[in-house]
Amino acid sequence: MPDVVLSRIATCYRQWSFVEKWAGCGELFSPGTEWFVVNDDPNDPPPPALAELLDQRGVRVITPIANLGRSRARNLAAEKASGLWLDFIDGDDHPLPFDIRLIAGLDADLIAAPVRLANSQETAFADAATAPIDRGSTWDDLLPDFAPINVAPSAVLWRRVFFLSLRGYDGRFDGGEDLHLVFTAMNVGGRLARIDVPKQCYFLRGTRRTFETAHIYSHRRVLQQIIREARNPAVRQAAELWFGKEVAYETAAAIPLFWKNQRKFWKYVRFRLAAFF
Repeated sequence: MPDVVLSRIATCYRQWSFVEKWAGCGELFSPGTEWFVVNDDPNDPPPPALAELLDQRGVRVITPIANLGRSRARNLAAEKASGLWLDFIDGDDHPLPFDIRLIAGLDADLIAAPVRLANSQETAFADAATAPIDRGSTWDDLLPDFAPINVAPSAVLWRRVFFLSLRGYDGRFDGGEDLHLVFTAMNVGGRLARIDVPKQCYFLRGTRRTFETAHIYSHRRVLQQIIREARNPAVRQAAELWFGKEVAYETAAAIPLFWKNQRKFWKYVRFRLAAFF
C-alpha cells in the first residue's frame, strides 16, 4: 500500500466556522491520509486556535495571494498532493472518517460513492455521521456510461494522475465544474468504480433538479460544451434538451421578477427612447 493513499482537500472561503466543526475529529486524520485546506480569501486567515489545531493535525493550509475561485483552488492543492486518490471537500460540507483500504487496490480512474445528505449546515452538522444516505443523481442521461452517478465532489474520488491528466477542474464552468469534469472523464474513456460507503456529508441540495439551484448560467455553459464535445450522439441530444430546459427555467424565473418591477422597466424604456427624440 502506498504511504499516502488519500489526499483530502478542503476549499474554504470565509467558512472557518464549518472547518472548526470537523477539525476536532481525530478519526479523520488516520495514517495513509494527508490533508490540505485551501484558504481562498487571503484577507481571512483561520482563527489562531483553529490554525494551531490544524497544524497539530498535520493539515497543510495553503493561502494563495489572491482569490482563485473554487476550481483553481482545488487544482492548486491537487498539484501539491501526493496521494493515490483525491477527495475534494467544499468548505461547508463535512468529511467523514474513511477506511482507505476500500480504495487502495481499486483499478479505476474515478470512484462513485453515496453521500450522507442533511437539510441544513447549522442545525444538522453534529449529526453528519448519521444523516440519511442518498444515492440520487440528476444528469444520468448526459453520463450514460457512468449512470447512476452524483457528480458532486462529496460523491466522487479521483485518481490523482488521471485528474491531473485532465488538467483538473475548469474555472470557466465554476458552479457546474463538477458535471463538466465527470463528463470529460467519461468522454475520454475513464474507468469508474463504485463503493457503498459515504465519505462526506453533504449539506446542499445538490441532487435536486436544476431549476431549484442557483447555477443555471454555469450549467448552460457546461451543456454548450457537451454539445460541442460529446462523442455519443445520444449524449449530445440529451444536452440539447437540457439546454432547452435551462432556457425555459430562466424565462419562467424572469416572469415574476418582471411583473414585480414592471414600472421600473417601463420607466427605463421611456428614458432610453427619449434619447432618440
